Amino acid sequence: MNAVSSRAVIIIGGGIGGLAAAAALQRAGIACALYERADALREVGSGLVLWPNAFRALDYLGLSEAIRAAGESFTETAIRTWRGDYLVGPFSFGGAQTLIHRAALLDILLQAVDSNCIHLNCCCVGYRQDAQSATALFADGQEATGAAIICADGIHSVLRTQLAHDSPMRYAGYAVWRGIADFTLDQTIGTETWGSGAWFGVHAAAHEQVYWYATNSCAADTPCPIEGSRSELLHRFRGWHEPIEAILAATDDNHIIRTDIYDRAPLESWCDGRVALLGDAAHATTPNLGQGACLALEDGVVLSKRLAQGFDNDPVDIPTALHAYETQRIARTTAIQRRSRRLGQISQLRHPLLCRARNMVAYRIPKAILERQMRWLFEPDLDME
Repeated sequence: MNAVSSRAVIIIGGGIGGLAAAAALQRAGIACALYERADALREVGSGLVLWPNAFRALDYLGLSEAIRAAGESFTETAIRTWRGDYLVGPFSFGGAQTLIHRAALLDILLQAVDSNCIHLNCCCVGYRQDAQSATALFADGQEATGAAIICADGIHSVLRTQLAHDSPMRYAGYAVWRGIADFTLDQTIGTETWGSGAWFGVHAAAHEQVYWYATNSCAADTPCPIEGSRSELLHRFRGWHEPIEAILAATDDNHIIRTDIYDRAPLESWCDGRVALLGDAAHATTPNLGQGACLALEDGVVLSKRLAQGFDNDPVDIPTALHAYETQRIARTTAIQRRSRRLGQISQLRHPLLCRARNMVAYRIPKAILERQMRWLFEPDLDME
């Protein structure tokens, strides 16, 4: 492993963000080399929802049709109480959303990237740079040098630590369980149900299955009493509106995944000369707005646009291009990080009086305000033409 190319971009991390960046860069005619620490490109988890803003990026990459074919689309969503009353919606965002398995999304992105640029079993531990190039440093002593380094190595990013010297991950105060059940819903609407210290989300998946997720509040540094078995979750959500208990009963214990939720505090800058962060390495967020993968897809496309401008300059100006990428993205992602964490705190309220007040406020939100917020979230100006 040595110099890649003076006009090539090095990408560290082969998840959704890294592959989206590679696909977008190659579409823009920019060579890249992607390095992944694992021995294969894989996604751990179950499903995720791709919202309209994600499809703006996927349209640019030419992948929207494949994504919709591999997933299950729906046009409406709603928030309900644990008794089943509607708090918000059902309402539409003006376009279809798609539920897709994380592994299927990764496979489709992988097919859009030249396999010759992907290198596995490469554990990046740091970087150095000078006025002409940036060099990725690997645990085995090897190096890779190119025009820029894009750090897409996730929420646990080692390169973010070197670049930003910021605080560690922040615990969000709850754990989440995700699963897929063999169950047929009588409607395609996506719903999220709020209770006391917990919520439960349901989306129809392909092949007469249901993707669901559930949360339970747990104090920081205190293990959650629910480990994740079906029987424990059935006890926690006993009495909640139909068909929540039936969905849990139809779920195999082996298909339930538990995760303690963390995010990262917003940064004031993602760039250091020829090195920039992308995806969760830049703006890891809680799942409350469903924007983790969506923002990573946006990042990849915007990055490719700005780097293409940098390479077109004479002389080539990569640091300015990366700074332009940061300027275009950081205000939006910071706002989403903060709103998502705040929504998580609101939806996890435990005191009965606070829960009642929360529900009353949610029920009375004017439709015009809700639509304005949805437009801001799902119709950003990303310069993807």
